[in-house]
Amino acid sequence: MPNFAGTWKMKSSENFDELLKALGVNAMLRKVAGAAASKPHVEIRQNGEQFYIKTSTTVRTTEINFQIGVEFEEETVDGRKCRSLATWETENKIYCKQTLIDGDGPKTYWTRELTGDELILILKMPLTPTALPVLVSAVVIFPGVGALLAGHRVLFGCMFAGYRFVHCEGYRSIRDYRSIYI
Repeated sequence: MPNFAGTWKMKSSENFDELLKALGVNAMLRKVAGAAASKPHVEIRQNGEQFYIKTSTTVRTTEINFQIGVEFEEETVDGRKCRSLATWETENKIYCKQTLIDGDGPKTYWTRELTGDELILILKMPLTPTALPVLVSAVVIFPGVGALLAGHRVLFGCMFAGYRFVHCEGYRSIRDYRSIYI
């Protein structure tokens, strides 16, 4: 079983503003959220399939506790309350589907994947027939701080594996947000 535990600091991200815009967040709130989300601090504790994830920014701190395969409540990136269900997509990747508790709105999900020394986080709103893909390429580096850490990768683009450069690019939905933590 992979060990996601550690303290993570973001080095790069892509398309956060575009994701918020697609979710209907106004320009002023997007600007504040973008500035705050530029340097998040992420702490993950893991005991088998039980997870605690605390994400701290200058504006807001969120905490979630969940067990793989057991529904839990959290908020989407734009603050909507939802029921979520995390499952293993692959041996090193957690997939979490978010279902709104009240009202209608865009469907969203997140994944967290360990790849070498990176933790990759992807927040995604699936494409609709009117959404056009855009070519993206970005660099996100998050040095891990603390005990022995496994890596986290977050949405999109170019990334650093440790400090070795690994370039990734391709067509992505403007509704995908990616950041990378190491």
